[in-house]
Amino acid sequence: FFSSSSSSSSTSHLVQYALPDFDTLHHGHRVTKEKPAPKGLQTLSFAVERFAVPELLFNPVEAGIPQRGLVDIAADAVAACHPDLEASLLDNILVCGGNAAIPNFAERLQRDLRASSSIDVSGVNVFRPDEPAVFSWHGGVALAQQPVFRKHVVTKAEYNERGADACRRTFGSFYTESSVPKPRP
Repeated sequence: FFSSSSSSSSTSHLVQYALPDFDTLHHGHRVTKEKPAPKGLQTLSFAVERFAVPELLFNPVEAGIPQRGLVDIAADAVAACHPDLEASLLDNILVCGGNAAIPNFAERLQRDLRASSSIDVSGVNVFRPDEPAVFSWHGGVALAQQPVFRKHVVTKAEYNERGADACRRTFGSFYTESSVPKPRP
């Protein structure tokens, strides 16, 4: 999928994982000579699945899934914005979440976006933070710590007291009746 070893042996891509039992092992890990699986724990072995499953993010049609791949989705998102923003958006693509930790994920997305016939700009840059799985959470924490954030929050207590009026007052034009759940009696 993303990069392959020059070895022709099918076992060269075999990886074994020790699964947590939440008694003796709380977090699973990759089994290596230095870190073997604890005795009695279940393990999972992956070979070509390590490459075939991530490939579906780029080409879901290959598995019979009638969806567009990441490159098409990203190109559509950029095309939906003002044309003057296209170059800046393509030059600053940030991937985060667990899938961004797949080896060479950002590089593959960048290469495929550059080769896409629907994108006219050559300056495509895809960035991956050091810890992509928690990057969005860290951003949310940073946002929540800003003093201005309090102006954009409706607490449960406020909503229970004022209902939809609390949302209208706080969110103004972004608020729609159908986007707010009804309070429980």
